Amino acid sequence: MKNNLNTIKKNLLLFLLVGIIIIVIGFSSNLISKVHAIENGSKDSFITDQSALDKDKITYETENKYVSISNFYNESTKVISGAPSADQVITISTSRELYLFSYLCFNEERFLGYDYELLANIEYGLEEYFIPIGYMATSDAATPTAFTGSFNGNGFEIYKLRYIILNDEMFNSGIYATKKLTTFSMFAYNNGTIENFGLIEPELLQNYTIETIQYISPLVGNNTGTIPNIYLKDLRDPANDGGIYANDYSVSGFVSTNTGTIDNCYVAYSSVLNYAVFNYISFVPLVYNGTVTNCYFYDESIESFTNGVYTYNQYFGYRTTMHLLGTYASSADVIRNGLLNSDGWFSKDSYSLSIFNDEYPIRKGLITHSLDEIDNNNGVDAAFTINNEFDLAYVYQLANDNSYFFSKK
Repeated sequence: MKNNLNTIKKNLLLFLLVGIIIIVIGFSSNLISKVHAIENGSKDSFITDQSALDKDKITYETENKYVSISNFYNESTKVISGAPSADQVITISTSRELYLFSYLCFNEERFLGYDYELLANIEYGLEEYFIPIGYMATSDAATPTAFTGSFNGNGFEIYKLRYIILNDEMFNSGIYATKKLTTFSMFAYNNGTIENFGLIEPELLQNYTIETIQYISPLVGNNTGTIPNIYLKDLRDPANDGGIYANDYSVSGFVSTNTGTIDNCYVAYSSVLNYAVFNYISFVPLVYNGTVTNCYFYDESIESFTNGVYTYNQYFGYRTTMHLLGTYASSADVIRNGLLNSDGWFSKDSYSLSIFNDEYPIRKGLITHSLDEIDNNNGVDAAFTINNEFDLAYVYQLANDNSYFFSKK
């Protein structure tokens, strides 16, 4: 009986919290036209009709600023049609829509120049493999046909992205018979802005050696654009699924080549390379060249660091190398301390709480607002600021995850 009363009390407090939040922000947000609760959908999203926890959650319906990428592709006829207006943003909320993003960018060049936003965490899990964004239009093209739009993750995460596995047939008579690649990544060529999301445990596997491709990395191959506020985590066992599996390539844990801007980013690996990979040309944990600002890398397989020389463990024959770009992080503390002073980064340190187990910072959180009234239990400010619809969804998640947030303002 006591447990039932506690559950009822929690639910009542939750609905009161949600109601107050809706009233407060309903008049200020220019994106939300309706807020409501839903019950079914996909994992860990709180703001789309496809979202899904096994409990109630919040969603919103947007004004005309947003249009779903599914609107541009007819699944039954396989026809691509339509275009967003000049002031519209194309949204991606599901794994299917993330795949369609890659498909449309590969098949119609105009999609490389639009603006995109994630509206949910996405666990990929599709049979269709993600196609690299951008390409060389012909084998002798002087410059790439690059992504020139924007891709804003809104602090969400992409889990287990499955990249297309290349083979010779694709380049002889398949999808790359005319278009070519010299580098392989989620975004093969970027001259736009890619920002504000996490890439978690990407499944990057290349068994075949493609002669035209030298570089492989999970995020961007050739960057001439802007990459701020992105993180990548793969702390799986490299003796099993962890790390990048790619033989006969130059492998980077983040971006391959860079003449653009990369700032406020980090990668955290158990090992950049899977332990089954021995025929690599070279590998670096972050990026091969260019300039990076306030970027960090953690690689558990690094056993020591002395005078700029990194020594890797016995799986790589205690190989030594120098990585001149980025800051080596011997622990998650180094990354947190380096990024939490930058706007939009949050971790367990952001709330003076011990309820958050993740040691690494993320791009989703709530800013505390200074009040005269102080929280007597923790000695910290008692109020959180809700600035937009994403904060609204996140405060609901926090309240569901821990009762501490029921008592906050």
